[in-house]
Amino acid sequence: MPRWLGPDLWTRLHLPGSARQLAILRIFFAGLVLFLYSSPMLLFMHELQLPRFRGLTWSLIPTSIELQLYHDAIPYLYWVGFAATAAMALGLLTRVSTITATLCFVLQFDVYYRLTKSHVDWPYWNFIFLIFCLTPAAADRLSLDALLRRVRGAPAPARAAQEYRWPVEVIGLWICLTYTFAGIAKIFPLRAGVEWLQGGMLHYIATTMVFDSPVYWLLGQTPFDYSLRWPWAFMSTSAVILELCAFTMLLQRRLNLPIMIGLLLFHFGVYLTAGVIAFVYDALICCAFLIPPEVFGDVPAAAAPGEGD
Repeated sequence: MPRWLGPDLWTRLHLPGSARQLAILRIFFAGLVLFLYSSPMLLFMHELQLPRFRGLTWSLIPTSIELQLYHDAIPYLYWVGFAATAAMALGLLTRVSTITATLCFVLQFDVYYRLTKSHVDWPYWNFIFLIFCLTPAAADRLSLDALLRRVRGAPAPARAAQEYRWPVEVIGLWICLTYTFAGIAKIFPLRAGVEWLQGGMLHYIATTMVFDSPVYWLLGQTPFDYSLRWPWAFMSTSAVILELCAFTMLLQRRLNLPIMIGLLLFHFGVYLTAGVIAFVYDALICCAFLIPPEVFGDVPAAAAPGEGD
């Protein structure tokens, strides 16, 4: 890639990062998970008293353990997970609370998904949780741990500036690959790809969920004639192009902003026409991990020349 497009992923991994950015992302991500915990679906699942749990998908967890988990442990995992995630956001006992929050989240949503086979976004967050488990540097700023350390007069941990960079870049890699493979999945196999590019799938979603769409209730009618196929073909093709363009964010940085804006607009368009808002929140989280570290104002000055190339 031309140098004016900015450093690629490999170069960025070796550049200094922002401790403030990593801390803000920890808080932002934990806040999203707390929001997920507020979903009534989780509490509804706890109230279901099925005589026998039968998962709809394959799982690594042995059936006997999963049965025990479903019948006895889920309510406790909910409250422990909620408390641990709140502690993670506050930066209190951050390493322990992050690991606890990760385990509770994965176990709960494994059961929820296997019980309902609902297309939810939770698997995407498991990897981000894992990276935060491996990143003690996330608690160096904006945390109760850091505050208590200063009150005790203990020295701050001595870390290389790169320790604040690699977690953000690796999570950015995960996000870019997730979008890229989502684009690939829309066009393969080819028969399904033709259906998608012709707008059939988006047309079906929008017409079957029209009464859930905010734009319908705002206007009192659909914004255009939904029997037309070309608007859906245009939006479907644009979605694939945008998702495939996400891969280029690993190779440069200069064009990231328009790609991120395009992805946000795509998810917002789905919300307006179909009422599906979850992926708008997801896109906001994803874009937050792709913000250049120097925006946060605490990257060592030595990073400036490399970042600006």
